[in-house]
Amino acid sequence: MKKFKERCGTTLPEILISIALLGLLIVPISSGIFTSMRINEKSDDMMRARLAVSSAAETIMAVGIDSADTLRNLNLPDVVIDNGITAQDGYWTLTVRSDKFSEVFVEIRVRSNAVRTSENGGGGP
Repeated sequence: MKKFKERCGTTLPEILISIALLGLLIVPISSGIFTSMRINEKSDDMMRARLAVSSAAETIMAVGIDSADTLRNLNLPDVVIDNGITAQDGYWTLTVRSDKFSEVFVEIRVRSNAVRTSENGGGGP
């Protein structure tokens, strides 16, 4: 009978302790993974917002501005052009801002009446 007891497997308390230790290790690891996924998602959204603002600013600079109506006619998704558009000294000063992240913006100055046509060297309409 003594030989049978020596060959027995693990006992119930040993199994419960190992499961509890495994549970204690899984919680912080899974928490770290979920935090990493959230940060990665926000980083992707921020990158898309920066790309949209940059693209809109380059489009405005390429097309040029002859009036505030020019900006309304441009189809610029995911960006907001601030109402503080001013025309002075022959330049328009405007701020192109992301509609999702207020900290993503660019302020540009575009020469007034700078709408490019094929006659003055631009590739625009």
